[in-house]
Amino acid sequence: MTDVLKRAAPWSKLLATSPKIENNLNISVDERIRAGIAGLWALSMLVAMTGLFWPVSFYAFGLLTATVVISNWELLMYFSVRRGFLFGLAALAFHQVYYIYSAATFSLVTLRHRFLAKPTVTT
Repeated sequence: MTDVLKRAAPWSKLLATSPKIENNLNISVDERIRAGIAGLWALSMLVAMTGLFWPVSFYAFGLLTATVVISNWELLMYFSVRRGFLFGLAALAFHQVYYIYSAATFSLVTLRHRFLAKPTVTT
């Protein structure tokens, strides 16, 4: 809750109101792609667990899991070297949660700013 309200939401508001900040910090193109992969990965996991579209959903989940591992290889190795491979996998899975809630927060704040914010009058 704190990370969303005290970090993700204010950062997203800053990005929505400052168009000059583009490819900076955690909003690089690579990070945006990883956030999209994380969302697809979570969705594929849910679909595979329901048994819908079996066995295609299982293969899609496997392919997206491999994509998550490959796209976050450096992070996985960082945690694995320090605390072991299982810890690295757990940290990587938790990092996907971070991507999902950060992307959702960014999307909601941006939509709110673009469609619900009162226009400012400059003189």
